[in-house]
Amino acid sequence: MASDSNTPTGETSKQAATLIVANAQLSWLDTGLPYSLDFDDTYHSSEGAQAESRYLFLDGNRITQRWHEAYESAKRVVDCFTVAELGFGCGLNFLETLQRWTQAQSKPHRLHYVAFEKHPLTHADLTRALEQWPDLAAYSAQLLRQYPEHSAGCHRLYFGNDVTLDLHYGDALQRISAMSRSQETTIDAWYLDGFSPALNPSLWDLEIARAMALHSKEGTTATSYSVAGSARRALIEAGFSVTKRAGFGKKRHSLSAVFEKPASNSPALSGANAPVPSRANDVENRPNLSATAQPKNGTSQTGAARGGYDVLVIGAGLAGCSTAVALGRRGLTVKLIDSAPQPMSGASGIPQLALRPRLFRSAESGASFFLNAYSTARRFYAHLDALGQAAITAWHPSGVVQLSGALNKKQSFTPELVSALYDPRIVRPVNADAASALAGLEVTEGGWYFEGAGWLDPHTLAQNLLAFEKRIVPQFDSEIISISAEAADAATGKPRHWIATDARGNRYQAATVVLCNSHAIDSLAPDLGLRLNTARGQASLIKAETDSAALRCVVSGERSLFPAHNGTQLIAASYRTGSESLATRERIALDDDQNLAGIAAVFTKPLSRMQDGAAAAAVTQAPNEEQSLVAMRSAGEDFLPVVGRAPAVEAVVADLAALRRNAKAEIPTETAYQEGLFVNIGHGSNGVATCPLSAEYLASLICREPLPLDAAEAELISPARFIVRDIKKQTR
Repeated sequence: MASDSNTPTGETSKQAATLIVANAQLSWLDTGLPYSLDFDDTYHSSEGAQAESRYLFLDGNRITQRWHEAYESAKRVVDCFTVAELGFGCGLNFLETLQRWTQAQSKPHRLHYVAFEKHPLTHADLTRALEQWPDLAAYSAQLLRQYPEHSAGCHRLYFGNDVTLDLHYGDALQRISAMSRSQETTIDAWYLDGFSPALNPSLWDLEIARAMALHSKEGTTATSYSVAGSARRALIEAGFSVTKRAGFGKKRHSLSAVFEKPASNSPALSGANAPVPSRANDVENRPNLSATAQPKNGTSQTGAARGGYDVLVIGAGLAGCSTAVALGRRGLTVKLIDSAPQPMSGASGIPQLALRPRLFRSAESGASFFLNAYSTARRFYAHLDALGQAAITAWHPSGVVQLSGALNKKQSFTPELVSALYDPRIVRPVNADAASALAGLEVTEGGWYFEGAGWLDPHTLAQNLLAFEKRIVPQFDSEIISISAEAADAATGKPRHWIATDARGNRYQAATVVLCNSHAIDSLAPDLGLRLNTARGQASLIKAETDSAALRCVVSGERSLFPAHNGTQLIAASYRTGSESLATRERIALDDDQNLAGIAAVFTKPLSRMQDGAAAAAVTQAPNEEQSLVAMRSAGEDFLPVVGRAPAVEAVVADLAALRRNAKAEIPTETAYQEGLFVNIGHGSNGVATCPLSAEYLASLICREPLPLDAAEAELISPARFIVRDIKKQTR
């Protein structure tokens, strides 16, 4: 779990100095092959790259046969087949696997492809490389629409409802090691397709083989074009059985390996590579506790098979709707319940919501989490608009100008610091003249420009996603007043399902419950040890006049002004934390005055609506009742979201008793939690960015898929972090 400084205990790798990754440096041969200047080699064979990919990796790992075997399995225990590739390169192996998946008649429910790449191709180079394979054009187009060409971390891409691609940019060993500490999923097949051991030895050595072993299971396969002795010896020492098979083309041999369950003293699972022991697996006899997430899609054990639902999502704001979509696209039936008369009420119902990344001063876990969240959100909103083919889009990538005065005044952000940490395609410094040109109105100072940022219309988003995802069953005007785990298995003590009861006495049954009800969570689960801060925010609307309507992008200073939308422009937002302020949801005239004064300070010339000095007269009402201008928003007391499994507080305290004696003691990789109960709250003013990634993280936990967060990022937002801090301070 996270320590007080949000640095994971026991993290062995050094913190990265930057979130920037260097793109691959290419030249192009006369034959049309891309040539790596970094590794002095071509990206693929000149003897039929597609045929080589199919022979070495798809056929070498028996991909089609294993998909069929999983489909035919009487127990249908394989819901998701996971492939991992070292060296994504031009993406050919992924595209061939995607094509094979699409053509397969019998296969598991989902395919998850995890690829590692230190030097990603630019979008332009990838476009040119993929033109070599016209029969893959349809799949290439899907990849290019989403392809991220910069920034370290995990980039999650979607291909329909049943295929997910995780592109991990950065050092492969660090990325795999971080994954192995944060999740229990395993890889089914490895594609080892990096540049040769002679040119790129770190991708073939014992350390990388041991990291692979930590994320493999008995029967996991691995194939490669290389049969170099150093690579074979590393795999064997890590627990793989290695053989040679016929090579492709002029190559005499290729490599085939199978992971064998290692002995407990295997080097692959010892020393620094060993996972920290967890007592979460030892709680079988404790009520409502488990070391596994439920349900598994497609099994007969889901709530839907018993006349209920797979998942109940309580709360239909951004967190709840994002969670429902993430689960629905995995084939789960989701009951989405909210006490309001429509989705996106409360803080999620502000007519326009800005999306930009939260900036940090170093490449800490928080910086990588918020950058990952921002990139995921951009793809998620664009993906939903594209899938729904809606006449009205929810996502507006207008860009965002953030003035220097809007940043945390306690921490200085110099152009040199930000440019060293973030890729300029994420954020770049701008002076006052450049900021004014981007905004379309003259601003008072320079700051930062987020080119890919923009704003979201949450109500259109809700309409589009509920129309698109038929597995979501919404129900509004229904206040859930209690949840309980019922029908526990006599042998294990695990609940077979959860029951939620509303104020009218209606009962809803599901295998899993996700609480997305913000600060109201204590009314349903008061004993989770969570600590939230709640603030009251009030936005103001002004009618778009000739001058203000010229605004091209969101501009954030003391307040934020949004581009014109439906004849109005939004000013966001006031911030109050006093108990009296939190007690009212009525408009406060003083807040409107302060919003208008705040936005007037952003521009060098007063907007026409404010020139007569009657500031309050400039404010108009929300155009319809669905749009909220006053709302309460909550965040963890450390200003971070609270997302993950609901902790079993007493068991966690017992498991971590050693922390009372030594605050630096190792913390188990997984602490005890309540079976089937999850939390997704506390997003505060960053929810537009953090909700989609948090939803993907929870859906991956529930469905036992590879996680989009590394260990440190998952610990950073864990609901159990508050308990850990209390134990260290000896207040529990």
